[in-house]
Amino acid sequence: MSEELKKEATTQDKSDEPVKAEEAEAQVNESAEEAFEESSEQSELAQLQADYEALSDRLIRTQAEMQNIQRRHQRDKEATLKFRSQALAKDIIPAIDNLERALQTEVDTTSAENFKKGVQMVLDSLQAALKQNNIEQVEALGKPFDSAVHEAVAQIPASEGQESGEVIEVLEKGYTLHDRVLRAAKVVVAE
Repeated sequence: MSEELKKEATTQDKSDEPVKAEEAEAQVNESAEEAFEESSEQSELAQLQADYEALSDRLIRTQAEMQNIQRRHQRDKEATLKFRSQALAKDIIPAIDNLERALQTEVDTTSAENFKKGVQMVLDSLQAALKQNNIEQVEALGKPFDSAVHEAVAQIPASEGQESGEVIEVLEKGYTLHDRVLRAAKVVVAE
């Protein structure tokens, strides 16, 4: 009987071995699946985190771009308001030149003198309107030549008391609106 028990025990041990191997293989497979699921979850989490960071960065850039657009729009609006009278001034300045030329004409009758006074009054009101809108005449006579606001039409030798580069005659007045030149003064400069 003891031999039979030994045979049975050996048979059971042999039959238990494949079961243990199958269980071990199942456990390994289960562990691998868990590890795969865990690494898959981690990679999915990493991907979501990268997407979040990219979207967050994009949001910050978009907000900054919107602020820049708003600032640019405000600056353009201010410039438009600041220089709104520029086109009108450019159209009126030649009329002012003509009125000034008319006033330089010599008259001998009383009616012509009265007419000249009327022209002077119109000229004064136009110049006052320009001044109210920050349109100023460029100071040129006796000043050093400045290419930003003067246009040299001619150069003549300097006389006594004049310096080289000094504006000695203004042929046409220049005008500025704030810091913008509407028309450069046409001048004669001493050599």
